[in-house]
Amino acid sequence: MALADLKETFNTDRFVYCFDKGEPYRAQILPTYKGSRAKKYDADPKMLEARQQVRDALVDLRRKWLPQIGAFNVLHQKGYEADDMIASVCIASEYRGQEKIIVSADSDLYQLLRLDVKIYNPRTRKILTDYMFVRKYGIRPSQWDRVKAIAGCSTDSIPGIRGVGEATAIKWLKGELKRDSVKYRAINSDEQQLDPADRVVRRNLLLTSLPYQGANHFDLEEDAYSIKGWKDMCAELGFRSLVNNPPFFHRERRKVL
Repeated sequence: MALADLKETFNTDRFVYCFDKGEPYRAQILPTYKGSRAKKYDADPKMLEARQQVRDALVDLRRKWLPQIGAFNVLHQKGYEADDMIASVCIASEYRGQEKIIVSADSDLYQLLRLDVKIYNPRTRKILTDYMFVRKYGIRPSQWDRVKAIAGCSTDSIPGIRGVGEATAIKWLKGELKRDSVKYRAINSDEQQLDPADRVVRRNLLLTSLPYQGANHFDLEEDAYSIKGWKDMCAELGFRSLVNNPPFFHRERRKVL
């Protein structure tokens, strides 16, 4: 979704740009973390090349183009993922009470929902609030990392309890699984060492909880968007149709209150 669309949708040009950087530290806990993605690309040279091109473009965006147009809140930290940067801002005490809207279709971020944190899905163009989350799932957003830890996450190659999906994990957290059911016994099996309080789920919680341990705190600044910087970027990249349609309002730079 274009920044110009977000600007119009939310009547703001205050954006925070978050990026992955380097190999994630989570892979030190689980070497297969996100391994299925790498295998998919490695199996197809064309996909691997396309993936590298996207990575290079994102590095250029982070290092060159965003600073050139006057975007100062470009967050990244070696060994951490964009989700960790988003979480760091959302949980910061000095920004509590200020409305924050996460633009993402990633369900891992559900755990960050608060009264002052909403999620906007750019694919469906729908907002998710903490109230809507509770109505839908019957648990608190802060419990979502435990759902992921119990059920696992196929997208990130995190194995959970065999045969237990998100719906069952939610029922377990709500106390709705019958004690004599197969899935209840699977979750609470001492023999398999897969009790939610046991080592497997505790390991997974290190992977699914946001932000990852050691993530930096970031002091946000108000951007100083530059019309000249925007036009120079459009000229260099060949974006002729965008030259006169910058996705921001012009104003002087000052510290965010």
